[in-house]
Amino acid sequence: MGDISYMISKYYRTITLGDIGKLIKSPYNEFRHLATMFIKKLYHKNPNLKYKFLVRHIKYINNWNLVDCIASVFGHYSYHTSDMYLNKWISTSNPWKVRLCVVSMFYYIKKGNRRTPKRLLKKIKSDHQLVNKSIKWLSKKL
Repeated sequence: MGDISYMISKYYRTITLGDIGKLIKSPYNEFRHLATMFIKKLYHKNPNLKYKFLVRHIKYINNWNLVDCIASVFGHYSYHTSDMYLNKWISTSNPWKVRLCVVSMFYYIKKGNRRTPKRLLKKIKSDHQLVNKSIKWLSKKL
C-alpha cells in the first residue's frame, strides 16, 4: 500500500482524467485500484465531473476493493445531488453495482438518514456473497 500512497501523493495534482481512464481500463486490479484512489482524492475538486466519470466507467469497478474505495464518493454525491443510480442499480443482477449501492449508504447513515437505506435494502435481489456481507454490515448500523 505504501507504493500506491506514494503514487497518489506524487501525481494527484498533475494526473488527468484521460490518464485515470487508462488506469481504470487496465486488466490489472492494482491499476484500477490506483484509478479509484485518484478519483477519491480528486473528487472534491469537481464532484460532478468525477461522478459522471465513475458512472461512465462503472463496468471496470468489478472487485470489492474498487467498490469499497469509491463508495464514499458515490454515497456523497448521491446524498447531496441525485440518488438516481442508487435506485437504478440496487436491484440489478450485477453484484458490484449492488455492493456499491449498499456500501455507499453508509454515508446516508452518517448524515442521519436511515429511511433511504431501509427502503433501498428491500429492493435487493442479489444473493452474491459479497453483497450479503455488505448488507449484514450495513444492517448492523441501522
